[in-house]
Amino acid sequence: MTLFVASVSGLASADYDERQIEAWLSAVGDSQGWRSRLANGMTLVAEVESVIAGFIAFSSQGHVDLLFTLSEFARCGVASHLYRQAEERLRRTGVGVVDTEASKVAQPFFETMGFKTIEKEVVEVAGVALARFRMRKKLSKP
Repeated sequence: MTLFVASVSGLASADYDERQIEAWLSAVGDSQGWRSRLANGMTLVAEVESVIAGFIAFSSQGHVDLLFTLSEFARCGVASHLYRQAEERLRRTGVGVVDTEASKVAQPFFETMGFKTIEKEVVEVAGVALARFRMRKKLSKP
């Protein structure tokens, strides 16, 4: 949760205003919700020199739920490495499609990974509207 807060606080300010960031971070107070969310799938963690630099959480059906890095590790390959590891695991188990709901911050990253935007949607979090993008990628056979 600490990495999530640092990532959103450090990387989202170019795309979301202060109210939107506060709303996005409102989920942090629910530690039981985080435990449940992470228990329902697989989580991979990247460490750089003993610092947790990022993490990805995804389901066995191919849904990428969370992908965050610390701002100091943004655009350094951490998220790419995490995503590729997750995709390889999914491909080996026969998953043919990976999907996610990406923030404005994450949309360009997922496009770089081969995802296509299906639709833009607006969700309400803590009474505040946040834009995100439903994205999908077909996986090739192993």
